[in-house]
Amino acid sequence: MPPLLEVTSPDNPRIKRARSLSSPRMVKKHRLYLLEGPRFISDLPPDAAANYLVLSRGATPIAEKVASRAAKAGVDVLDVPEEVFASISDTTTSQGLAAVCPIPRTSVRQACSGRLVLVLDGVSDPGNVGTSIRSAAAFGCGGVLLGKGCASAYSTKAVRASAGTVAVTKICESLDLPEAVDSVLAESYLLLGADVSGDYSPPSKKSEKVVLFVGSESHGLSREVRSRMDHLVGIPISDRVESLNAAVSASILLHALRGRS
Repeated sequence: MPPLLEVTSPDNPRIKRARSLSSPRMVKKHRLYLLEGPRFISDLPPDAAANYLVLSRGATPIAEKVASRAAKAGVDVLDVPEEVFASISDTTTSQGLAAVCPIPRTSVRQACSGRLVLVLDGVSDPGNVGTSIRSAAAFGCGGVLLGKGCASAYSTKAVRASAGTVAVTKICESLDLPEAVDSVLAESYLLLGADVSGDYSPPSKKSEKVVLFVGSESHGLSREVRSRMDHLVGIPISDRVESLNAAVSASILLHALRGRS
């Protein structure tokens, strides 16, 4: 393994920076997020390379291999005691490797590069946000847009729920969704809004580009967004259940739309 940077103090500036990223406020302030796990880190694309890695002295062999490759590529790897790594880790059974990564600046148009796009409106639970992003990646979405009021895609809980797919998905956050619809989306996409009153068979053709809007479980789509939809889509469910959560709804509808878009 190439030489690593030995760090023993929890007060090291880069360790303190990594630790601070457990706070969504600090994630936003520094435009950095923490990504844990050798598989996710090894999947980082070149344009989203980590600023630096933190490797525990109790890391798994696969984590050490990934850290070694990163060091060979010129990425700083901090070699730290297990207790120092534990102070930054957000994972119960960690493999001992974490990366401090920059949050890319992505525009609405960049996130709308594919034939299927997911938009979240007021989804405040980071677990739902992360899971929705994971499904968007699985079902071939070109990108994900998050309106104002959504949890950050880069909070530690959202990153974990996304299974690292935040690193390989085009994401644009904190949007004024009505403005985004009027200025970008309405011009070339069929706009579909998830709603309990909607039809599970939306009128879309395979040639159409589709944007799926999903609101919060409690309130659904906001009035301003709902009024701009071309069609409302819903999921038939049992009378014993009032509704599905946002991530489940997004996943089912994205799967249904994948074959149409």
